[in-house]
Amino acid sequence: MPLELGVFLGASELGDKNQKKKRCLILDKKKYRYQQFISDLAGHDIDSHDNNENMLIIRIRDWLSYQSKRKNIPGASTIIKRFKQFKKDLPLMCKKAPIKIKELTYNDYAQLISRWLKEQ
Repeated sequence: MPLELGVFLGASELGDKNQKKKRCLILDKKKYRYQQFISDLAGHDIDSHDNNENMLIIRIRDWLSYQSKRKNIPGASTIIKRFKQFKKDLPLMCKKAPIKIKELTYNDYAQLISRWLKEQ
């Protein structure tokens, strides 16, 4: 999503005061891979998750904890455990929907996550 990232970064640099307050986390599956296709990110802190979903959860959780200053964000191990449970429950949820996992759109997936969280 280099285009979307560029629009966001441009707005945060050149936009009004509300745009300038916005922050983003930039992750890639491999460290420095982004340099192959988008070189104008010098000066931005880009981290990698090594194509590992647990590492991705850790990176996002830690970033949210730092940026939001919230004290009630669960630890990464708790989030990872809950995510694994969600993935285990997903096939049955899809069967009830009824929709195949491979057919899930982003919106479908988000709705299933929301429903699952409310039931927990």
